[in-house]
Parts: sequence; C-alpha cells; structure tokens
Amino acid sequence: MFKLGSWLVDESANLLSRDGKDVRIEKRVMSVLVELATANNRVVTKDALINSVWNGAAVSDHSVANAISELRRALGDDRRNPQYIETIPKRGYRLVADIVDFPDAAQQHIEPKPESRQAGLILALAACFVILAALFIWLAPMKSEAPRLFLANIKNATGDPSLGLAGETAAEMLTVALAGGEYRLVRWRANDFEGMADTSEIRPSEKDRLLRGHIVIDGDTPFLSLQLVDLADDASIWAGAYELGSEKFGALSQNIAIDLKIPLGLAEPDRSFDGASTATLEAYWRARHLWSLREHDAIREALRILTDVTKQAPDFAPGHAAIADIYAHKTAEELAINRSATFPIAEQHLARAISLAPDLAETFVTSAYLRFFRDRNASAAMSEIEKAIRLRPEAALAWQTKAMISNASGDFHESLIAIDRARELDPLSPSILWDKVWFLFIAEEYDAALVAIDNARKVSAPVSVYEALIHTAAGDYDAALTSWLERARERGLTEPEAEYVLAGAQTQGSYAALVGLAEIALRNTTYKEHAIPLAVLLLAVENRSAAIAILDSASVREKSWWWSWYNVMPAFDDIRSDQLLIGLAERKVLGSRAQPNLIERR
Repeated sequence: MFKLGSWLVDESANLLSRDGKDVRIEKRVMSVLVELATANNRVVTKDALINSVWNGAAVSDHSVANAISELRRALGDDRRNPQYIETIPKRGYRLVADIVDFPDAAQQHIEPKPESRQAGLILALAACFVILAALFIWLAPMKSEAPRLFLANIKNATGDPSLGLAGETAAEMLTVALAGGEYRLVRWRANDFEGMADTSEIRPSEKDRLLRGHIVIDGDTPFLSLQLVDLADDASIWAGAYELGSEKFGALSQNIAIDLKIPLGLAEPDRSFDGASTATLEAYWRARHLWSLREHDAIREALRILTDVTKQAPDFAPGHAAIADIYAHKTAEELAINRSATFPIAEQHLARAISLAPDLAETFVTSAYLRFFRDRNASAAMSEIEKAIRLRPEAALAWQTKAMISNASGDFHESLIAIDRARELDPLSPSILWDKVWFLFIAEEYDAALVAIDNARKVSAPVSVYEALIHTAAGDYDAALTSWLERARERGLTEPEAEYVLAGAQTQGSYAALVGLAEIALRNTTYKEHAIPLAVLLLAVENRSAAIAILDSASVREKSWWWSWYNVMPAFDDIRSDQLLIGLAERKVLGSRAQPNLIERR
C-alpha cells in the first residue's frame, strides 16, 4: 500500500481511494501503476512494462497505451497538465506525483488490550453491516451488471432484392420493442457473433442471450424467423416465425414482444407508435436504419422516406422527431437546401413532435443538440440530454450526444464515460467508434486514440482526417503525411500534386513534405479543406500567420461541427488569445443567429 499524490493505492485490492471515494481498477492496470511507482519518478519504457506486466507476451504498445489511459481516467489526470502520469515521447511514462510508501502492517502492529478487542469487534461488525446495507441499496437499482440481450443483424436468406432492407428494418424495430426488460439490450451489428466479439473486445457472460434471425420464404410468403440462444452453451431457448410484409408490420413488433415477454422479462411495450398504420411503421423503421448508418446517400434517402411518412401521417410524432434530428445534424450543402434553413426546419419539426408527444425521448436528444451546437447553451443542452437518458437509458444515441456535449464543453472525463456507455449498447456502431477516437484526441490521449482507430477500422472505412490530426499532434510525421495525403486526395488534391509531395518526402523527409502540402493547400482552389484541419496543418509546419488568416477569414455563416471544438482543440492553445481570434468560435456560428425559439413542453 502506498500514497500517490492525494490517492491511497491498495495494490492487493486493486483499489484507489481518495476523499471517501473508491475506484477499482483491473489487476493488470494496477500492475502498470505499481511498476511506475517502483521506478521512483524515473521513466519506464513500454518494452519494460510489457516485460514486467505482460511477462514478455506478444502484445503491442497499444496494450500499454490502453492501461495508461485507464489509469489516467481512474486518477482524474489530464495528459496536457499531468499531475500523476507524464508521457515522455518515444520513451515511455513516468509518475510525477509524490510517492509515499506505507510501512508493512506487521511492523507497526500493537497488541490491543483484551477489553478493547471485544469493543473493536463490535465496531467492526457494525461498520460492515452499514457498508453492506449501503452497497445493497446502491447496487439494487443498477442495470450495469444485468444480463445482456445481444440483438444481431437479421440476415436476408431469400436472395430477393425487394427484401434487401427487411432484416435491417426489423432489427431497428426490435431495438425499441425489446428494450426495458430484465436484459440490457445491446445492438449487435454483425451476423457472426463469436468472430466479431473477439474483434470488439466484448466478452459475453453465462447469463447473456443472443437473438438472431433470418428472412425466409415459405411458398410466396416472406417470414421473419427468430431464435433466442443461451450464449453459455449455444442452446436454443425460444424460436418463432412471423409473416412479413407491409400489411403485417403493424402487429409484428407487438406480437414478438408478447411472445418474448416471459423469456426476457419485458416491461410494458412502448406506446409511442400506437395508432400508426402498418405502412407508416415499416417506412419509419427503414428510415431509422438508414439514418443510423450516418452515410451521405443513406441519410438523404432516410429524409425522403420520412418526409413522405409525415405527409401521409402528419400526427406521427416519431417521424417529425427523426426529421428534426437530420436537419439539426446535417449541413445545407449535404441536404441541398438554403444555408440558413437547416435549423429553422429542425425547430419546426421538433415543435410538432413535442406538441404530439411531449415525453418522446428522441425529441430531448434533438433539443439538446440544438441547445448546444446552435444556441451555445451547455447547461440547457445537458439538462435535455439527461431527460432523454432517464426516459430511454438503453438509447445509445442519447449517450453519444451526451459525450459530444461534454467533450466540446471541455469535460473530457465525462465524455469518455458517456461514449463508453454508448459503445456498451451499440458496440459495432461506426459513428460511436469514430466519436471515441475524436474525444480521445481532444483529451490528448493520443496512444489510446490510436488503439481506438484500430477498433474503428475493423468495422468501417478509415476517417483519414482524424488519423492525420492525431499523428500530427503526436509528432509522428511519417504517419501524419500518409494520412494527410489520403485526406487531401479526398478533398481535391490532384495526383501530380500528390506525387510532388511524395517526392519531397523521399528527398527531404516527411516534415518538409508536409510543408509542401500546406503550401499547395493555400494556393490550390480545387483543394477544398475546412479551415480547422487546415489551420492545424499550418501550425504543425510553423506557419502561424497563415493559420490565423485562414481561421479569421472563414465563413461566419458556416454550419460545421468543427467550430464547436475550436475552444478545446489542443493545437490552438497558443493562438486562441491572439487579438484576431478573440471570440472566433462565437462568430463562426452554426446557423442563423436569430433569437432561438425555445420550445415549451406542456
């Protein structure tokens, strides 16, 4: 046992304690901390940690980075201003806090008087009773340890292209229909559970269940075939088949929920969709799936479907809420409308959804997004998102939005907790995985961000700009050049220009090549890079004046999420106080600066 700064470290119990707060960490993470403490504030290399903690096993530096990230999170440490763990680039890590060893208990043992033993025993038993009672009260309502229901992708086994989205539509519907029971619902965006479980680091327990399904044809009739499986032994617990089709969709959700009520201990069904026609429900769930992909063409198609839905069913609140969410998130260019129209349209549909269903969780999520990213009101935004989470704690999007608001507000610790919660609920969601990369980058947890990139790349295409920014911040110019070139080609860099940059790298090195790329970006009108990443690149190659000019001349009516992070991005720490940039983030508004129409809920 030893003291590290203000923390008491009990290595035998894997426990950190401070001010009455206990934080339990994994045994291997504790071993890393002990190794650092043993070094007495000297640098410990990654190789040394691998040899001592992992016994020389064939693990990568990423394993060490993950452990360091977990330690920082447990200690409440900040990579930018470390109070406990300092990263020494290209060398390793060292503790910077004071370390005080406690004498071994056996050396300071004093034999108690006989009469004091009984009193001490009574006090100890009383303390144990109080602690156990408190733990019982605290743990009783918690769902974090509840068994999980993994809802896998539903395969289309028919070969019929007209049923191409039938499985995805049904799966999206079941994320709501099967939530809120004794099992914590996890959306599993894969067909092969075991292989992807290894990829995502998810480890099912003996109590967990898997619901998998297929779309099949019997005669001329399509059916949804479902099977509930015990993950402990892969035994089938329940199976059912349901006729599929637009005319059957209205009853499908209700029938499945009724049949699974006992096996899953389901609560009362969600009433948000009562009264909607079968065609409306089928179209809505199909659009929800497309929107969840967060891909340009899919989102445009989702918006088209939802627009038709609300025209045919103007009183269908979830449809209005979904449209509001799309207009709140996407730019005018992406939606092919007037630049100043996105937020007003979002507000219009949000108001309509709230008037129809004041307690619909989705409306609180969109409202939170508008309150923060448009109105710059962090407290109002957080209040809205907490309401959404209370209404639907299983909604990954609500936790993801909370993570975004926390991170852009500078609360990095809370943002990582929230995004990890979102990932628990939707482990293979590309948008959640890449959001975690971004949040770790903003928190300057670069090693952990690189690990998160590896996880995200396993299930989706790379996001080159994130990788470029992280490698640049970490000072790895070879890797940064590769990522910046990939990003530049996406943004209009010609192949001859790319070859020129690569030739410079071969003769003068990667840093000089980045200087050349930055010069091309400044003079080439076909290379369309956003002001924020371009300014980061310019600062990395020490062109401060050009970076300031780019930022200060950016469109004041630009709707872009980039500006919401300007005030917390580490790259701009040294120029935010420049006279040209005072109030910059406020001027780069996300939409119209007209007085917001704050919606009152009845």
